[in-house]
Amino acid sequence: MRGRRLGWLALVAVLAAPRAEADEKTPASAQELFRGLAGLPGLSAHYREEKQLALLVEPVVSEGTVWFVPPGEFIRVTSKPAWSTLVVRLRSVVYTDDAGEQRLPVGKSHPARAFVQVFVNVVRGDLPAVERDFAVAFTPQTDGRSSWDLALSPRKKGFAGVRSIRIHGSGLVIASLEVVEAAGDRTVTTFDRVAISRRPSAREIAKALKRVR
Repeated sequence: MRGRRLGWLALVAVLAAPRAEADEKTPASAQELFRGLAGLPGLSAHYREEKQLALLVEPVVSEGTVWFVPPGEFIRVTSKPAWSTLVVRLRSVVYTDDAGEQRLPVGKSHPARAFVQVFVNVVRGDLPAVERDFAVAFTPQTDGRSSWDLALSPRKKGFAGVRSIRIHGSGLVIASLEVVEAAGDRTVTTFDRVAISRRPSAREIAKALKRVR
């Protein structure tokens, strides 16, 4: 089923190597973290996603590139194992692969769509939007690396098929995302080659979305 191929996003969202010019002070609270994220001009990063499915012995692995352009545009281009794109804007979600283009419902009824929205809300620093659907627990780490953990638990049991979301980062950079679905499937996304000091250009994204054969 094509919807299953969307997987969890790497945003999604945010990521393993901090930018040199970033402030590496550990945020003291979720409020401080989200204020810092709200001030970023945009994001681009390479991602690697491992999805552990209950019915499969080996994880499903994919990788590619993600972009975030404020206020709410998220783009994912998957390069391995097969090419696909996912473009999420405020009022549209479009998934494209070699079989063609598919417009998906806008909403949070599906785990993948719910996760995209959470990722976008985190990266753009919109804490009230995250807290509408999730209880937020922020834990600063004392490992000397300016790192932190953000745990999101759905306020309503079974919300969008999600059991929990955990985000780990350093400074204003998100290093990894773990999503556990209500059915037990688990997805871990890690990020590297992160750029958070500039706004991705429309030309850059348009070029990335073109299929290279």
